[in-house]
Amino acid sequence: MIYNLERTLEEEFQKREARGEVKGEARMLIKLLKKKFAAVPEEYIEKIKKQDSEVLETIGKNILNMRDIKELDKYLKE
Repeated sequence: MIYNLERTLEEEFQKREARGEVKGEARMLIKLLKKKFAAVPEEYIEKIKKQDSEVLETIGKNILNMRDIKELDKYLKE
């Protein structure tokens, strides 16, 4: 019984930690986009906040090659 509780708590901790990392990645990406494009429409900010780490990383790897903020559309999932 105690073992199951410990395992459940550990799993929950890991999930929360992962969500925190993704939120941090999203915040950093938004800052970079604002620096590059000056203005980032709110719709993009909200979509970025909903993405998983893999998508955020892909955008981060390609941000320097983007010429227009609308290029985000090819990376963002609904």
